[in-house]
Amino acid sequence: YTQAFLGVVLVIAFLLVLLADKFLKTYDVHTPEVFALMLFSLAGSVAMLGFGNLAMLFLGVELLSIPMYILAGSDKRNLLSNEASLKYFLMGAFASAFLLFGIALIYGASGTFDLAELGQYVQANTTSLPAMFLAGIVLIIIAFGFKVSAAPFHFWAPDVYDGAPTIVTMFMATIVKIAAFGTFLKLFMTAFAPIAGSYSLVLAALSAMTMTIGNLSAIFQNSFKRMMAYSGVAHAGYLLLGLLVATKAASSAVLFYGLSYGVATVAAFAVLLLVFYKTDSEDTDAFKGLATKNPLLAIAATISMLSLAGIPPTAGFFGKYYLFSLTINSGYTWLAVIGILNSLISVYYYLRVVIFMYTGQPKDDKALEIPVLYSLVIGICTLLAIVFGLAPSLLMDVLG
Repeated sequence: YTQAFLGVVLVIAFLLVLLADKFLKTYDVHTPEVFALMLFSLAGSVAMLGFGNLAMLFLGVELLSIPMYILAGSDKRNLLSNEASLKYFLMGAFASAFLLFGIALIYGASGTFDLAELGQYVQANTTSLPAMFLAGIVLIIIAFGFKVSAAPFHFWAPDVYDGAPTIVTMFMATIVKIAAFGTFLKLFMTAFAPIAGSYSLVLAALSAMTMTIGNLSAIFQNSFKRMMAYSGVAHAGYLLLGLLVATKAASSAVLFYGLSYGVATVAAFAVLLLVFYKTDSEDTDAFKGLATKNPLLAIAATISMLSLAGIPPTAGFFGKYYLFSLTINSGYTWLAVIGILNSLISVYYYLRVVIFMYTGQPKDDKALEIPVLYSLVIGICTLLAIVFGLAPSLLMDVLG
């Protein structure tokens, strides 16, 4: 389990590093320091995904989060970047407090931090767990909601995504989110599954609210980064379905969805970077006429948008299919219907970008050149989105 999720995280991190050098040279930052902070954050994701007790979980979350607070404000001359750093830090501090308090309550009730022992304690006391233990679970869910920008704890995400340097936004939108979901799914699947009925309605409500608020808010965004921020909120809602089910099959579905979402997001932001270099704009209007300037780049961006929307034959379609199927089989048909309706809503704002690329008029007729490393990253992401869309079993069979 840990190796599979960590493999997805490291693949995406590798792709981001290939994109980072050219982008960071446009900012007044020390590139080695940025890479060092990214490495610290990756170390946090390793600790999170491989945790065996709740103390290590908390340390991993902090090791992942603290470098991200600094990275969000790494564009020091930009007030929006400074604002993003402060908001991310304050919200992260609140989330850490909730998480630590929740862990303390669970330890006070069970007398152990160990994950396996915690599972045994819950199994032995399914019908007689103290209120303090259940309160600890609720606090952990709240902390988790902050970390993955689930509604109603998502208000920091649009401003932080928009203000942070785009490479940092990509890191938050992919690695942080995937590592967080992998970690908390492991916690709920290993320790809390026997009492899922005690908190399932809370998770179901969070999922429905997150999907709906994220997609409806994304419709009205002109900034591509803010649109992707609300899109990330919506995708957190879909991933919450896996946490709600919390079975071995759900872990495979979340792993698959995490990779499909990650590669599509990296490709979309990579195209945004190239458009930004050319137009100095991060609005969706900047994509107008992209098919005229570089048809291959427009095709790659189209595939990433289709995958995020969940349209076959891309990997995003099967990611949603597996999660919705598990949700229906678990008796939450109404929640799966909400998810499907939200997927239809998301088609509008994703295809709006595609329409701009193929029907809009470019500001100039100059061709858009793609650096070699960008071509490599976009090509890998596009290939993965298509390959796993045509043969999803290649990844679904990893966890059995």
